[in-house]
Amino acid sequence: CLLLSLTEIWDTEGQANMALSRPVRIEDFPYMASVFVNDQFVGAAVIISREFALGNMHYFFGVYSYDVHLRIGHVNRDLGEKVEVKDFFQHEEFQFSADYDICLIQFLEKVKFGPKVGAINLSLLPPPAGLRGEVLSWGPVIAKGTTELHAVTMSTMTAAQCQATATETVTDRLTCIANPTVHLCEEDLGAPFVVDGKLMGQYVGGFPTCQPQNVLFSKISQYKDYLVLLVDMARHPKSYEPISHMSEEQIET
Repeated sequence: CLLLSLTEIWDTEGQANMALSRPVRIEDFPYMASVFVNDQFVGAAVIISREFALGNMHYFFGVYSYDVHLRIGHVNRDLGEKVEVKDFFQHEEFQFSADYDICLIQFLEKVKFGPKVGAINLSLLPPPAGLRGEVLSWGPVIAKGTTELHAVTMSTMTAAQCQATATETVTDRLTCIANPTVHLCEEDLGAPFVVDGKLMGQYVGGFPTCQPQNVLFSKISQYKDYLVLLVDMARHPKSYEPISHMSEEQIET
């Protein structure tokens, strides 16, 4: 099908122009973590508890947990506390596409929370069309070629706009989020879409290069029950029994 340009989409929708990205303080977004594979920066993750972060499987192809570390507590992706990884868990339905591209990252040791390190709440509701929020990233366009964390306002598309723009089939677990002035890139993988302090989704890819069709984000609300099970499996790998009553707050403890 013919791909629509983001400028056409936003003009049609009558959206006001959204500002370019801006530098931010880590104290305002203490859940942000930069991800490294073999000491190379590959994208972002978000802290959801003292034990776990959420990221993508795409940047973990063919690697082991000992190849991975995170940096937390600093706006510079290369600085801050180094966090070693004990294990990471992909969704059982993941087939190397944007669909089901979610990864639970387990820390080797619990991290200490403070003004610059903390957890984000998970949204229980899917993002409606036209919802505005912040996308946070160290990717080259959003971060303007620096290693400093930046934020940019983005908005969700309608289902029709999303399917016309995206590079693959848009399932119930995916949504499209974009800004006509800022294109996402491969190093934006895992970048969160945050509304009112809650995680609505994470960037899951498109073309490897920075292009306007890179708009696919996961819907975190669609994975809530599965994440509850993953967290429990990670905590009790030898004697796993699902805890069906586990609440969102218990995930974050």
